[in-house]
Amino acid sequence: MRVFKAAIVFGVILSVVCLTWTGCSDDNSALNPAQTSRSTGIAAFFPTEEGYTTIYEVEYSNGVTKQVKYEAGDEVDMAGTSVIELFYSDNGRRDTGYVRYTDDAVYHYASKTSDPEKVLELPFTIGKSWEKNDFEEPEDLTDSIEVEDPDINKSDDDINNNDDNKGIDTDGPENSLPLSNSITMSVAGKQPITLDNDDYYTEAVKIVSVGAGGQINYYWYVTGIGLVKFVIDAEDGSEANGAQVGELKSYGF
Repeated sequence: MRVFKAAIVFGVILSVVCLTWTGCSDDNSALNPAQTSRSTGIAAFFPTEEGYTTIYEVEYSNGVTKQVKYEAGDEVDMAGTSVIELFYSDNGRRDTGYVRYTDDAVYHYASKTSDPEKVLELPFTIGKSWEKNDFEEPEDLTDSIEVEDPDINKSDDDINNNDDNKGIDTDGPENSLPLSNSITMSVAGKQPITLDNDDYYTEAVKIVSVGAGGQINYYWYVTGIGLVKFVIDAEDGSEANGAQVGELKSYGF
């Protein structure tokens, strides 16, 4: 009887240890959501500490659903300026973008030959706005980078067909964050948000962007985690439906 009780106690202890130690998981690649970013300032809303990963489930208006993964890499030199690698993967495809911080803003480069896009800018006060493509590059960076026209060598039909898609892309992340059709970005405020998987965040910074054709995008950022939800080309201004709707499914290191 004592042997049986001892075995039960040992089993309970072992179970607790396995639940506490993530190494007991069958999935060694599982993220640890308890490990939020330790970044501060503007970087806390767009973490890129090496290894930090976010995975989104993205639903497209044509019924396709995909998982898109973003993983922060090393700090590298890009024409004399320090940037951080940001790896994208989607159904086995993988590509690389780059992130640069200033004291009050986050810039994203879809590639080493792309103009930066201003993703976020402090302060997060209601009504604060900025132009996504309005940027000031360090002289050494602008002198070294040659930006190509993405429509070069394309026919008028190709360009018009691409415009008709209104940012809907189910083939991959296009070396880019979900910023399609964004021109003017504005801070709409701070609010709680609940995702479809019932994950609840007490305070998220809500960003609204408007495109040249009137398209509206929504983004919600949480400090220590980053982007938790986005809606691209919202239908009639809806925060639930659009050409793309992405929600954070997991994050961590």
